[in-house]
Amino acid sequence: MVQTELTPRHIQLPSDLSYLPRIEGIVDNLTVEFDLPEGIAANVYMALTEAVKNAIVFGNHSNHDLPVDIFIQRDDKEVSVIVEDQGKGFDFSAIPDPTAPENIQKITGRGIFFMKNLADKVEFSKNGTSVKLTFNL
Repeated sequence: MVQTELTPRHIQLPSDLSYLPRIEGIVDNLTVEFDLPEGIAANVYMALTEAVKNAIVFGNHSNHDLPVDIFIQRDDKEVSVIVEDQGKGFDFSAIPDPTAPENIQKITGRGIFFMKNLADKVEFSKNGTSVKLTFNL
């Protein structure tokens, strides 16, 4: 399965980490199409990479038969990117703080923290199988 553009604002990727480099091209296209400032484009790239990686690894458990869907929206005030996986979800209200002393040495657990610091707004829905990253323009 290869990256498929279903509509100009819907992209589907296989649950395979080897597809993560394609996010750079997706963000490059958004930057041109939406005339995104460089700083916002960099934040979109880093946050989207984390969201897709989480969807592949934790949501779809790297099952190549399960896609990751990316939906992109823009209006005059913001750009929103929604990433959805096909997993069972998770309790997004119980995410441990990676900056807490007991978590500081852990290798994982920083992706959502990074997303929250890069995006202006992060919203989980569909039992945690969908994350919406919003960036103010």
